[in-house]
Amino acid sequence: MSSSVPGSLRLTPEEVMTALLAAGRAPSLHNTQPWRFRVLSSRIELHADTRRSLPVTDPHDRELRIACGAALLNLRLAIEALGVESVLTLAPSTREQGLLAVVRHTTRNLATSKALWHFDLIGRRRTCRGPFKDVPVPAEHVLALARAARAERCWLHVVTDPSQRREVLSLVREAHQRQVTDPAYITEMAGLSALNGASGPETQNERTRRDYHGASTRAQPSPREPLLLVLCSYLDDQLGELQAGQAMQRVLLAATELDMRAAFLSQPTEVPELRARLRRAVDPTLTPQVVLHIGYGEPAPPTQRRPVADLVMDTGGAP
Repeated sequence: MSSSVPGSLRLTPEEVMTALLAAGRAPSLHNTQPWRFRVLSSRIELHADTRRSLPVTDPHDRELRIACGAALLNLRLAIEALGVESVLTLAPSTREQGLLAVVRHTTRNLATSKALWHFDLIGRRRTCRGPFKDVPVPAEHVLALARAARAERCWLHVVTDPSQRREVLSLVREAHQRQVTDPAYITEMAGLSALNGASGPETQNERTRRDYHGASTRAQPSPREPLLLVLCSYLDDQLGELQAGQAMQRVLLAATELDMRAAFLSQPTEVPELRARLRRAVDPTLTPQVVLHIGYGEPAPPTQRRPVADLVMDTGGAP
């Protein structure tokens, strides 16, 4: 497919390319980047790229949809920074398998300074894969992260109780151990480097930090430890997962704005039994979707990204 894309939403082809590049910078499970876009004159559709699913780690594509939600948030912010006000439909009612969301335009205006700032944060966001600095996170920063999650109709649970923190970290370690001793999981991880040139997974251990993975073996909390957070949705379905992905990315961008970094510890959400225990430990009325450490640390180098040409679907003659 040509690297060029058509115009859409009153944006030029070059502007659409800019928006898709921003969308493609979202984090994803093991950097699978499982999203595709259909660009039409009146709308941009987000589709799940199930060729990049991980049937062992993510058998129901829950984390795939969370990643797609993060890409969708980036797309929305990029479109806003280009001066277009958009209308979003999540999980539209359609028989087309894999269609997750549709973005349509309303009006075009000059971009606000706030929109431009949010767009800049997309390129600055990095995962922390090394140690966090011994610096406490101010209470006002915690509130800013919580507001970011609420903006996308999700709840960010801050784990402050020492016993609850020990329990959550214990679940991370138990899930990690189950995964790395599962032959099917090991085989799946070994095959990731073949994903069209996308960066493969790092060697896995309990201190490895990468998109959606990492863990700390320290069980005793300290005011100077990174925040331990559980991002929860109110819905336990496809819509809730898309909302969680957008909320996750908004939290990560809010952390970037505050010069903080995140590491992912979501292994417990990938083991059904442990996810149920995590839910009971945090709040039985909520659905845990992502576990995070957020604090101050050195950013990791940017990971390899799929070219836009790989992300754009044929329109198939659709208007």
